[in-house]
Amino acid sequence: MWLPTDAALQFAPDGRVTPKASAVSVTFSGGGTGALLTGVRDGRTLSLTWPKALPKPTLAGNVATYANVLPGVDLPLKAEVEGFAQLLVVKTPAAAQHPDLASLKFKLDTVGLNVSTDATTGLINAVDLAGQSAFTASTPMMWDSTTTGGGTTSPLLMSKTAAPRVLAATTGGETPAPSDTFVAPSGAKDAQMPTTVTGGNLEIKPDQALLTGASTKYPVYIDPSLAWGERQNWAWAYRSWPNNSYWNTKQDVRVGYESETNGLSRSFQLDTTNLKGAQVTKSTFRAKKTWSWSCTATPVEL
Repeated sequence: MWLPTDAALQFAPDGRVTPKASAVSVTFSGGGTGALLTGVRDGRTLSLTWPKALPKPTLAGNVATYANVLPGVDLPLKAEVEGFAQLLVVKTPAAAQHPDLASLKFKLDTVGLNVSTDATTGLINAVDLAGQSAFTASTPMMWDSTTTGGGTTSPLLMSKTAAPRVLAATTGGETPAPSDTFVAPSGAKDAQMPTTVTGGNLEIKPDQALLTGASTKYPVYIDPSLAWGERQNWAWAYRSWPNNSYWNTKQDVRVGYESETNGLSRSFQLDTTNLKGAQVTKSTFRAKKTWSWSCTATPVEL
């Protein structure tokens, strides 16, 4: 029986947390020492485990939040129709000083997958025995809560990698909705995080200058999000930083030129195998605009 997809989370009879209906079998921890998250698709399995026992999460829509996994640090997980996303939310300067934030180590368990990281771009890739990508993650990033809406941040204070994370705007006094915490605000100071896969661990090293900087605005968000590989893909080809990987990055799609970060380009890859032999007479591509750097009407070609 076919069911409409629904990423809203619920506690399963075994105590773990699952979405009501998704394209990927995803479960999150219900608390304790088991795997933080497990994804299964076509017999291929990926599990990540937090090094400490987890509290029972609070569920809100498609987000499960594990409070105070370190003092002053929350760990929210978000279920999506095609996968999952995770964050560490460092709420205060005191929390940022915790020694465990110098290097984050998630125990990595897989079945039928080999996981590696690209030394140049930071792209994380898991391939099956046939060499096909099962999941990917763009260069892991972190960002603070600086926004352009409040009028307190100069573009000169943003990091050199900030452009690919400038995605949504908030105005002074606004508090983002829970789902918005997974998207960097416009003007956020951000940094890449070196990532390696060794000894059965996924190790991510947060940028300490951003994490504990005097001008850093808290909370700070640490994002090692993963996505299951599909033929429906998208990526940035960012002119200013051509060696950075933004393949299937968990952010809003952007297109065109904006002067503050010197522009970017965009590409999409869509699976059309189910159209083989068909005569296409009409096709529609829909996108919802959430932000613009200019109020001038300009065409966009697809």
